Order: sequence, then structure tokens, then C-alpha cells
Amino acid sequence: MNKQKEFQIVANNYLLRFFRQIKIFNVELGFSLRHMDGGQDDLKIKIKDQFVKKYENINVGRFIHKYGTIGVIHFFEDSLLPRHEFHIYKNDQIYEIEATDEDLKKDANEYLVEILKMIDGETPKDKNELENSNIVKNVTYTNIPEELSQPDMSLPKEQYIDALIKRKKIQEKIRNQK
Repeated sequence: MNKQKEFQIVANNYLLRFFRQIKIFNVELGFSLRHMDGGQDDLKIKIKDQFVKKYENINVGRFIHKYGTIGVIHFFEDSLLPRHEFHIYKNDQIYEIEATDEDLKKDANEYLVEILKMIDGETPKDKNELENSNIVKNVTYTNIPEELSQPDMSLPKEQYIDALIKRKKIQEKIRNQK
């Protein structure tokens, strides 16, 4: 079965407005978060979008919201990212990209296609050149403290459950510190 490629791009509003120039860009008018019923003290936020949950777990306590789509490319806004930096999530890999002023002078469509082709390995550049490039860096969840990484699923059931509980407690502790 051939799974369709999906990309999630997280950027600040400045770069999202640049990508929004692409004619087939669809602006998202919905919300990725919703409030649950409850009293003043019990008000909780429930996250509807699975990628928003994943991002919040990786970047503890940082919520993003969906900005728009181009087919299977989903755009999210994180206002805390630097002005010229954006991240592309593909499967379990994160590509941190620093756009230059020269990049932003290009047509938005051409620039996005160029970056996505480099990530997919469809350009003449070989993998070593991509990894040594200043444009794209392959990161595999390096911003997660080791104690917050997903427990190994090959552990015996009891150890796996204990590791999940320990991870959840650490996440709660970090959230309460903010």
C-alpha cells in the first residue's frame, strides 16, 4: 500500500503570509483547539488536531494553530519561531529551515517546491550535500529532554506502563512551572 506523503509546516506569521501568496493556498478558518464544558476552575482545553498535540508534546506547553493547506501540505502558526525560520515535519523527522532574504525574493511556489523536493531527495543533490547544507537540517526530536522521549515499545508491558506514567508526571511538572 503506497501511503500518500504529508507535510506539516510550522512558521511564524511573516513566513506564512509569504507562502499564502501561492494561488492554491487555502486559509483555514477553523480551530484546532476547543474548550470543554466546566466551571471556572475546571476549564480545560481539548486539542482536536493530532499534529497540534504532537507539537505541544515536543515543545512542551507551546500551542500552535492551523493556518491553511495546499493539498497534503498543512501550515501551522507558531508566533515564537524566529522571523526567517520554519520547520517541516515529515513522518518522524523535523527539518529546520532558515530562509534567507534571497530565498524570500523568489516566487513562493517555486521556493516551497524547491525545499520539498530537497527533503524528498528528488533533486540532483545527494543526501550528504543535503545534510551539510545550511538551508536544511534534519533533526529527530533533539529538543525533547531524554526523560520525555517516548518509552521503548519493546519493553515488557508493566515497564512500558511505568515509563509512560513517569513521562506524564514529568510533562505535568514542566507545564506547572510555566
